[in-house]
Amino acid sequence: MADANRHRSHLKQQNKPFKGKSKKKDKSGRTIPLAPTPTEWAASTKESRKNASAQKRKLQREQITRKNRGLDTSKPKHPYIVGLLSMNQECDCEELKNILINNCEPGEILTIPNSEGCQVQFVIVPRDELAVLDWGKIVDCFLMVFSSRNADYSRAKLDPTSINCFDENAYTYLTALKTQGFPEAIGVMQHLELSPIKKQKDIKKLYSRFYESEFPNSSKMCSSLKPQQLLRNLNTCLKNCEEVGYRANRSYFWAHSVEVVDRIVEFTGFLKGNGVINANQLVHVTGVGDFQVNSLKTANGIFLPTEERENIEAEKDPGAFAAEQTWPTDLELSAAFSKLEVKTDHPPNDIDDEEDEGQLEISDEEKQVFEFEDRKPEDFDFPDEVNTPNDQLAKDRFQKYRGLASFRTSEWDPYENLPISYSKIYEFKEPNHIIKKHSYEIAEKSNQSCLGALVTITISNFPVHLLNQNYPVIVSTLLPHERKLTVLNFRLERWGNVTEKIKSKDQILLHYGFRRLNCKPIFTEDTTGDKSKYLKDFKDEGSVICSIFAPVCFGPCNALMYKETMEGGSLVAVGALHSFDPRKPIIKRILLTGYPLKIHKRKAVIRYMFIDPKDVRYFKPIELFTRSGLRGHITESLGTHGNMKCVFNDFIKHGDIICMPLYKRVFPKWETTNWQTPV
Repeated sequence: MADANRHRSHLKQQNKPFKGKSKKKDKSGRTIPLAPTPTEWAASTKESRKNASAQKRKLQREQITRKNRGLDTSKPKHPYIVGLLSMNQECDCEELKNILINNCEPGEILTIPNSEGCQVQFVIVPRDELAVLDWGKIVDCFLMVFSSRNADYSRAKLDPTSINCFDENAYTYLTALKTQGFPEAIGVMQHLELSPIKKQKDIKKLYSRFYESEFPNSSKMCSSLKPQQLLRNLNTCLKNCEEVGYRANRSYFWAHSVEVVDRIVEFTGFLKGNGVINANQLVHVTGVGDFQVNSLKTANGIFLPTEERENIEAEKDPGAFAAEQTWPTDLELSAAFSKLEVKTDHPPNDIDDEEDEGQLEISDEEKQVFEFEDRKPEDFDFPDEVNTPNDQLAKDRFQKYRGLASFRTSEWDPYENLPISYSKIYEFKEPNHIIKKHSYEIAEKSNQSCLGALVTITISNFPVHLLNQNYPVIVSTLLPHERKLTVLNFRLERWGNVTEKIKSKDQILLHYGFRRLNCKPIFTEDTTGDKSKYLKDFKDEGSVICSIFAPVCFGPCNALMYKETMEGGSLVAVGALHSFDPRKPIIKRILLTGYPLKIHKRKAVIRYMFIDPKDVRYFKPIELFTRSGLRGHITESLGTHGNMKCVFNDFIKHGDIICMPLYKRVFPKWETTNWQTPV
């Protein structure tokens, strides 16, 4: 107690400690050297230094070898493709193109002045969403053209959107391009001289603000009145541009010359991408299909395919005896049937003899059951609820379904009861290892072409009628195994405020990488388990997995989904390639519902779930659940109209709904048009 009340003076003197340094060296102008810090190289061991030196020598040797083979990718020789895309309807891209051409050095291919030979090709991109996406696959830089003509400046301060910097279509184009993979971009201002001189500065500032909101990392907006400055910025942008992810791991070119002679087509263009191509590879023509190469012409000569030519067949040959198996003996059959969890006293083909008789009188209770079961889907309490059939037994109607103790933890054999179509597809265990291995082998073996070279590919039996003059002809190489058929899974989300209903197996247009195809996908929930839950409709919120049968595509690869409408295609979802795994089961769930008739504590008599005692006995082993979260099971059948006695884990109420979940595996729709090229 005495220590707790002890007085502590706050006026005690505390002298500061001496912190001075020697002033002799400070006066002489010398500084005290710091202690040397060991570098990373000195701190490393002798073995690690030898390993680092060996890796450096190997890298230098590979660079020299690639340069001698013509595969040096440090300085691309191909002309850059520059696309002019208007952001509103007042833009005049033709006028801007002529201005740029007049300020470039003339020649067979235009060259930017004072750029060390930077060659360019200017193309005007039509204001069509499909054309914008196709040009976005090959363009190195976009000139985003803005026009201030006919803009309403009176309300600019109150409503900046009144100047119409981006129109509605422009925002759609930008969203599609950014999802697909956006190249470099430069903003160009047009018709600024038509505005009042006092307002030109504010107008350009306002347009620049809109432009920077969409392209925060790009250079400042240029004016069409200063073409030299625009070309200098374009030269800097092209020298520093990098390939988009999905274009970097393969070769591709824009066929600026297409010659047709008796269904033999020659595609000519400057090779881009990784600069690796040979005559044995398969090629893909965007919007048409996959083809074998008849000949490859480069500056080094003409190359023909060899025995190592890749196969064009997408489907796997299952073999003549793939579906055959030995029939089990009677003893094995009896042992197997004795282990079945769900037993029935009637064979599956049992037919009631009363079906051959005439019309029978229906009691009032049966009429009530029939009227109740003829409900419309909008009257259901659950989205996956179904009606119990009145004209046949439920065990026959739902014979492909089964019960699961838990959807999350119960096992489902991925190779059980597969359709015939699954014998024609391929399964990959380590796709990342495959793509790295074969890409390296192609790079080592190929010496027919290099990045920037002018190449000519010849293809026979080509469907020329499928080429569209409004879209560019894009030829891209396929990596090994990319022609093989499998199940592609895309992770997609709804775009913007689109609320249009999209059902599973609806016709949609899917863009991914250099491919686009019309297909009818099925949708599942995005889960990490060993099973996926089937969805009838595309969800409004969150991500959804979209599954189709299609040739393999190695990522990274973004995806866009369009739905066909009366006015054309509209963007409804965006995402990316998730996986290609045919083993993960897609499980569809349905619910059979019933309602309490009599209740005594945890026991109840349930009606309207079945209309026949045979169904009650057949589905007896399956566990029930209620809307309020109770669990239960069937104890016995009651009467002749499908009523049943059930017991639950807690007291049940009259307003509750009893549900029986049933599951079956579903598969994507088999559409040969996804991989078979029309003739």
